[in-house]
Amino acid sequence: MLGNVDAGKSTMVGILTSAPGQLDDGRGSMRANVFNYAHEIKNGRTSSVAHEIMGFADNGEQVIPDHQVKMKNKRWPTIVNNSSKIINFTDLCGHEKYLKTTMHGLTSSFPDYCMIMVGANMGVSKMTKEHIGVANALGLPMIVVFTKMDLAPEEVFQTNLSKMVKIMKTACSRVPVMVKTEEEIKKVIQTVGQGKVCPMFCVSSITGEGIENLRMFLREIPKPPFKSMIRGEEAQKDSEKSTESEITTQFVVDSQFMTKAFGLILGGVVVKGSVKLNQELMFGPDKNGNFKQVIIKGIHEDRVPIMEAGLSQSVCVNVKSKDPIKRNHIRKGVSLINPLKAKTFNPYH
Repeated sequence: MLGNVDAGKSTMVGILTSAPGQLDDGRGSMRANVFNYAHEIKNGRTSSVAHEIMGFADNGEQVIPDHQVKMKNKRWPTIVNNSSKIINFTDLCGHEKYLKTTMHGLTSSFPDYCMIMVGANMGVSKMTKEHIGVANALGLPMIVVFTKMDLAPEEVFQTNLSKMVKIMKTACSRVPVMVKTEEEIKKVIQTVGQGKVCPMFCVSSITGEGIENLRMFLREIPKPPFKSMIRGEEAQKDSEKSTESEITTQFVVDSQFMTKAFGLILGGVVVKGSVKLNQELMFGPDKNGNFKQVIIKGIHEDRVPIMEAGLSQSVCVNVKSKDPIKRNHIRKGVSLINPLKAKTFNPYH
């Protein structure tokens, strides 16, 4: 979720992950379900990378969690265990002050799509253009959502719509398509994953205009082929062609934290191969280019324990090491890789 500050990103995530019909009160009631910190709720601005999930059952109905349960480790398993399709939202900062945080959140999570939020009454700001440029450079399929339609005068909205259409056509080489009906959703859903078409929605978080169309679109949206931003090429699921000298497993680390009960927890994305319980991997490199051997003792996806994480899965892993892993060994962008490749591994390749 990208867009300028006050475009309604967190509010939209809160609405989409809640029961159909639940809307915002105009004073930020829905975004409070998404924010990580109390100061974000107080000033209404995201300053960190927030995550939420949205699940759909086999019959297409959305699995609704109990938002009275604030702890995600208790709320998310209900969604995961009752859903056949999970959508992960990464809510990013809109303020220029937190641009580095936004860039880290955008590149570290290897997203499938980028949803650009634009205030219909605010226009296409400098930061909106910046976000579009980054998403376009990363080759991400884009979806544009005009929010606050209840506040935007028709002339102002039409002016902003024309600007966005021009940007998508000229700067991004995308075909903008306004989506308002179920038939239009069925047509655009077939090509949206290729990144050549840019669906555009008009919504209001207060009146509910366009919300159900966006929800229906997300229910049907396909998962595009996983692309590794590190190599700029489509990741290969077939590991039979790999030799012993090649990297058969690579887990890119983007976050870490320590717990008293389990020790070191690493968060990241599997960009090659898979990660399994009790698997031995090499963690690094540190600032001196050294690796440490670790064993995978636990894997969690969306707060639920799993036995194995495959290609493109974003998970947290609990690692154990004979030698203590010092703080200077843990940096953003380090990886877990198979031991055979550790000596010649180049993280910037």
